[in-house]
Amino acid sequence: MTSRKPFFVMPIAFYRLLRLNRSAMVALIAGSSAFVSGAGTAYSLWMALTGWFLAIGGFSLDFYADRDLDVTGPRVERRHNPLADGTLSPSSGLAFSLTFIITSAVLAFLVAPSALIPWSIILAVLIGLALHKFESPIARAVTLGSLQALYVILGSMAGSLSPGLGFMAAMFFFAMFGARGMTDIRDFAQDTATRVQTLPRRYGIKRTARIVAIFLGVSYAFSLAAYFTGEFNIIYLY
Repeated sequence: MTSRKPFFVMPIAFYRLLRLNRSAMVALIAGSSAFVSGAGTAYSLWMALTGWFLAIGGFSLDFYADRDLDVTGPRVERRHNPLADGTLSPSSGLAFSLTFIITSAVLAFLVAPSALIPWSIILAVLIGLALHKFESPIARAVTLGSLQALYVILGSMAGSLSPGLGFMAAMFFFAMFGARGMTDIRDFAQDTATRVQTLPRRYGIKRTARIVAIFLGVSYAFSLAAYFTGEFNIIYLY
């Protein structure tokens, strides 16, 4: 006799595929960039959805690709992959991912066809990550920073890319590169039990901390440069 899972298990599984702790930030970046570019409120909201759907599709695609790796070790508790614990079938996870990716492409085309250029680059990076093509510590940090910078550019395609938005893209690149190092330092004890190559494992914790400090400092400089373009008001600083 097979046991039935509680009715709330499936909704929770799909909720985890949304990765709201990360995908919501992408929606804010894309939507805010569109608004600053002069796209207007309606187009900015549509562009926020475009970025959000693409991010969800990418995160769920990552879950699909890593379903065999997320069944043992510390990754189980850190990832909570519903495709690995058997809550959802791999085919359901792949269909979920493709649905969001295709919907995002349609939105990008309808809102701003030129947005399909950065959109395609983002998708290529997401596929590369899913196929484990960027496994070196530096590549992992560069791809994380590049994705956030590209989401700024994606949003700006709804209007016009300005110097301030260019500085913002650079700010996100350096900030997320530094954030990758901070996360690697935090998870150093857990990562030693896996095959994942991180910055501290390659360069040591002290050297990684120095790299983080430098990149966050550069990020802060770009954030100030963006403000002094005059495209942002005082609220931006807060």
